[in-house]
Amino acid sequence: MQFRKDANAWVVVLQRGEKIKETLDAWAKKEGVRGGAVTAIGALKDPTLAYYDLKKKQYLNRGFSGDFELVSLSGNFSETGLHAHAVIAGPDFQAFGGHLVEAEVSITCEAFVIPVGGIGRKLDEKSGLKHMRVD
Repeated sequence: MQFRKDANAWVVVLQRGEKIKETLDAWAKKEGVRGGAVTAIGALKDPTLAYYDLKKKQYLNRGFSGDFELVSLSGNFSETGLHAHAVIAGPDFQAFGGHLVEAEVSITCEAFVIPVGGIGRKLDEKSGLKHMRVD
């Protein structure tokens, strides 16, 4: 991983073989990023995405085998780590999207992180999910 902080943002580049969520969570903890926005593009290997089934109150995971373009990753950091959604596309140009569970970088992952003060999360009983809180 390589990274640099500019006046208002971080530029973070993940290398081949690094796991996106695991690596960004460890980086954010080390650098003290407890809240912020993240966006990224790149290329992935064997990503796992999820869809949240509100009736069952659980994530339904789907793994994808092979190499994929990371068309878009959009998410945020909070006290609990990275929460991101991703759109991936394969050689047939078919796109799939969902909550990013994990993925390995196959070529590169180029991210921008805009930090803000610490962001918390609180469990929402109706959805069963921890929603962002800004108080």
